[in-house]
Amino acid sequence: SKTTRYFIGYGDALLAMGQIGDALASYEIAAGKDKENPEILMKIARAYYKNGIQDVAIEQLENGIKKFPEYAPAYKELSPLYIAKGQYSKVTPLLEKYVSIVGSDVEQRARFVKFLTFQAKDYKRAVDEAKIVLEQQPDNYTMHRWMAWAYFESGDFQPSFDASKKLFETVGTRPVYASDYEYYAKAASKINNPLVAIENYKKVAELDSTRTDVYDLIAKAYYDGKKYPEAELAYKEKIEKGKPNSQDYYYLGMSRYLQSKYVEADSALAKLVELQPAYATGWLYRAKAYSKLDPDRTLFTWKPFYEKYIELAAVDTEKNKRNLVEAYNLVGYYYSQHEDMVSALANYEKSLALDPTEATNAEAFGAVPQLKEIVGGK
Repeated sequence: SKTTRYFIGYGDALLAMGQIGDALASYEIAAGKDKENPEILMKIARAYYKNGIQDVAIEQLENGIKKFPEYAPAYKELSPLYIAKGQYSKVTPLLEKYVSIVGSDVEQRARFVKFLTFQAKDYKRAVDEAKIVLEQQPDNYTMHRWMAWAYFESGDFQPSFDASKKLFETVGTRPVYASDYEYYAKAASKINNPLVAIENYKKVAELDSTRTDVYDLIAKAYYDGKKYPEAELAYKEKIEKGKPNSQDYYYLGMSRYLQSKYVEADSALAKLVELQPAYATGWLYRAKAYSKLDPDRTLFTWKPFYEKYIELAAVDTEKNKRNLVEAYNLVGYYYSQHEDMVSALANYEKSLALDPTEATNAEAFGAVPQLKEIVGGK
């Protein structure tokens, strides 16, 4: 009965059997016999935690750390309790102190890296700590996972890509997750490597069938890589499998337009302006598609679409100047061919007001004097 260790061991046995109250009583006896043993305070805190009294457990550990600041296990015990309560700002200094005490505990430092990346979002520190772990434990493949994540979130896309590549080179048969493929894909997209991006986005979709948004990322990677036939197919798949939005129809239409598939492009763009009737660019490319289908300017099917574009785009003439010049010129041409010279002149003058130089707006520059003469003559 005089041996402190007996009461600690007895408390451990009782706690393992779920007899938490009795375990606490045994630990309290041990604490009374040995007031300088920090292990006992940690075990008391653990018992309170197992009994669902989390705040008291945290208080016990905090008091233990104040009394025994060099007792490393208490820091290790307290950090997950702070994380569980979402008190992330308290965790970083806690883990910093822990790793400074134990130094050689590589596994705990590795967990620190995960915390810094995933919860604290202290990405620079996460990378620095991960490098220390790799110096001590070069085969710790998980460090490449967290470095890929941390670098990407910091905007360092090439190092993120390199870390993802290293992860897949070293992971072997051990588990990989959808997020591993996703960060590899995202970094690849940022450094203009669409093939790697697409390959890894497809892996995300394979691992998580609920991620229909990935089809959009695959399609956009194709589009950004100027692989328009593949982008068209990917956007069609996304529209069929997911919940399509106006952006999907825009890129589907543009993928077709850039393949000179103007009729098919217009069908997608028509859906776009149905969903977003005030989106000027949608009307512009409908007009352009019809214009491409009328190279001799005889059908005039493009006129109402250019007029709708003018209506929406004229609110910001500086931003939309180049396309407004095109629209005014074609609408002006339409009126000139339909013997409405007043309307023709009005449109050409608006074009010339936006772009008065002959070199870039030769059509209006040449048409305006002739139309003025005709209109003045009448």
